[in-house]
Amino acid sequence: MIKKIIYIDLILSKYKDESKSVKGKDLKDARRIMRSYGLILDVPKDLQKVISSLSDRIIIYGDKIRKYAKRKLFRRENAKFELYRGRFYRYLSDKAETTVDVPAEEIKNTWSKM
Repeated sequence: MIKKIIYIDLILSKYKDESKSVKGKDLKDARRIMRSYGLILDVPKDLQKVISSLSDRIIIYGDKIRKYAKRKLFRRENAKFELYRGRFYRYLSDKAETTVDVPAEEIKNTWSKM
């Protein structure tokens, strides 16, 4: 669904920027899209309205997808916690460990200066 909206937005934006160079299938698609909204392609205000509403819809769908991904991750981690607490805490402690590769020579030099 979001790919279709992005495609429509791309066609209409292309027409808005370069109306003379849009021909053939793209022009036909742009007119069909504007007709489905009950507006006219050659009227700049109508074109801007449709592009604006499509941009808003793209943002809304993007937010929905991000929320879905966050909820999915939360549910997965919650299930891990409820079912396998030991594994869950081991996973957290493994995640927290960070390995820093500082050469021993640098450490010796730093401590010798103090």
